Amino acid sequence: MPELPEVETVRRVLKTWLIGKRIIKCFPIYPNIIASMTPEEFALRIEGQEIKDIGRKGKYLLIYLENDVIISHLRMEGKYHLGYFGLRKENDEANHYFAPNVIDKKNKHVHLVFLLDDNRVLMYDDVRKFGRMNLVKKEELFLVPPLNKLGIEANSDDYSASYLFERLQKLKVTIKQALLNQELISGLGNIYVDEVLFLSKIKPTKEANKISLKKCQVILDNAKIVLNKAIELGGSTIRSYHFANGVDGKFQNELYVYGRANQECKFCGSKINKIKVGGRGTHYCPSCQK
Repeated sequence: MPELPEVETVRRVLKTWLIGKRIIKCFPIYPNIIASMTPEEFALRIEGQEIKDIGRKGKYLLIYLENDVIISHLRMEGKYHLGYFGLRKENDEANHYFAPNVIDKKNKHVHLVFLLDDNRVLMYDDVRKFGRMNLVKKEELFLVPPLNKLGIEANSDDYSASYLFERLQKLKVTIKQALLNQELISGLGNIYVDEVLFLSKIKPTKEANKISLKKCQVILDNAKIVLNKAIELGGSTIRSYHFANGVDGKFQNELYVYGRANQECKFCGSKINKIKVGGRGTHYCPSCQK
């Protein structure tokens, strides 16, 4: 699943592709990708608008148009491809093509297509079809769902230990579940919560309301270290997840616990455990995290 560093990587790629391009036509192939309005309304509103900027809030991509903002949540497998409008030519080595009503086997998971004014297409690809797109007016971006309740980003200097401590005191869940709550703190997903808790020497099953103020500061410090390093390395390419047109991250090579069940801890040599916490696969070191 793409988390903050992966989404930031996608944002940077899209920025190089799309700034200044105009959306000529929108093809909503799988209607459920569009939230909050009909696919026809979505397409009608964005057609003709120029792409002004690509932003991000937490794990949400923000595609700024002249009047509106497309909010794209990639969920489990969402990704973008840049291709060409028209039918594939014989012996052509280009990776992606799109033609109306023609999706070849290579592009069978393409569910939304934007035709740009340079005759290229931006394709949204999603194997599981979990991703969603909202369209809101610029002035309402942070006043309406889904961004109006999103918490401060985990690697932001605006997030204080005292604020985290105060919020955790009111929760009766594990610290792992608390840090996954995007209203409490945004940008941390399953991979990076495991890594932050490992560096903080906190067992993921520890009750959130028993985390001290001092440990809250440690959590925030390590969240910055982990997320900023992951952004620097382009995020983590885990199993089949690739961000966009083959762009891969390298942070998976830096992981201490996530995906390393039964392997030796890089710090103490103990075997990494994998358990379920709140229904999520969770990795930790039983010696380092007590």
